[in-house]
Amino acid sequence: MLVPAILKPVLGPNFPQILAAQLIAVGIVILVHWVAMPLLVKVAHNWLYQKTKVSQHSLKHIADLNPMRCFSGELPKNAKATK
Repeated sequence: MLVPAILKPVLGPNFPQILAAQLIAVGIVILVHWVAMPLLVKVAHNWLYQKTKVSQHSLKHIADLNPMRCFSGELPKNAKATK
């Protein structure tokens, strides 16, 4: 609503409606891209980039699920080496 309110008086009544609609759409995209989204990311930063605690139990569980990518660099005892 802000973009049409700014652009319609500037463009005037004789400006083609299809071009006015395109300019309004471009203005909305620019406003969302350069103003709204950066503000939203700053407001939600803690939620978007949470610091998670990983326990030793969860690391062992992940290594057991995919023995070729365990964190210690060694295969678990029950894993078979493949070529």
